[in-house]
Amino acid sequence: MKTFLLLAPVCGLAFCPPAFAEDYSGANSISDEAAALAGMEPASGDEHHDDAHSEAAADDYGAPLKAEAHADPLEDIVVDAPTHVEEHVEIAVEHKEEARHGPAHWGYVGVEGADQWGGLDEAYHACAAGVKQSPINIHEFMRDDAMGDITLSYQTVPLSVVNNGHTIQVNYPAGSTASVGDRTFELLQYHFHTPSEHYLAGAPYAMEVHFVHKNDAGKLGVFGVMMKLGAENAMIQNIWKNAPAEKGEHVVADLLLNAADLFPADKSDYTYHGSLTTPPCSEGVHWHVLENPIEISQKQLIAFQTMFPVNARPVQPMGDRVVKGK
Repeated sequence: MKTFLLLAPVCGLAFCPPAFAEDYSGANSISDEAAALAGMEPASGDEHHDDAHSEAAADDYGAPLKAEAHADPLEDIVVDAPTHVEEHVEIAVEHKEEARHGPAHWGYVGVEGADQWGGLDEAYHACAAGVKQSPINIHEFMRDDAMGDITLSYQTVPLSVVNNGHTIQVNYPAGSTASVGDRTFELLQYHFHTPSEHYLAGAPYAMEVHFVHKNDAGKLGVFGVMMKLGAENAMIQNIWKNAPAEKGEHVVADLLLNAADLFPADKSDYTYHGSLTTPPCSEGVHWHVLENPIEISQKQLIAFQTMFPVNARPVQPMGDRVVKGK
């Protein structure tokens, strides 16, 4: 007989407020104070590339998830999400001409916020009408011991970091792959969200990093790694301090990084079928959400949130989908 195991909510509440930085200076700039906290510097004048690159898809039930791992003490840096509707109306007007020649501009709050995406552009129809949307709250899973392990074959490459107006993204050249069982995907890029888009046991982490892959058939596979408050992360420090303050790209030829260093040692994961978490919200994405988080410092969290206060889509209905895990 199938048994669903529901997880106890974290913090004694049905919802734990995500962590937001105390101060922020807008979606496309970073304050001197926050830059100093993370050792970040404004990008030099040779940056280019201002294109926004969205996220390019048993009968025994498993034991409850260990929710206590992400109940971080974030009270000191919690504020409300921005509510400056007038500002976002101006942004919408500013991008009116742009929308006539391409997909409509979108954001995370106000008139361009996530609850409005489906009506901003016909190309975003799935954001409102889709039935297998991401992210989700993972609160139970079906045990599947036949699930393949995650194997990473990422190359160490020069840093190519982009501010696309929605997040900080690191682009990857061809030749780096990740395998799950007999399926192999090539890494395209990875980028960051705050708070985490996926919830585990009813609560978010401070951040989440998404590794976007594509296989030979053109199917997308995205790996999500949670980020909790703790020790300073050396790789994050290198990315943050080289991230452009405005939309654009910064290539650091002599700084070699490997994306595998942003994965936990234990790569146990939960998998399900979902969608992109940004417009056009296309479905058919193979999601792998890792059970174990990595750490970042509070200063590193504040530095990112100063640039992007909130860039996470709310969790979506689960419908009849099943999450699998080991």
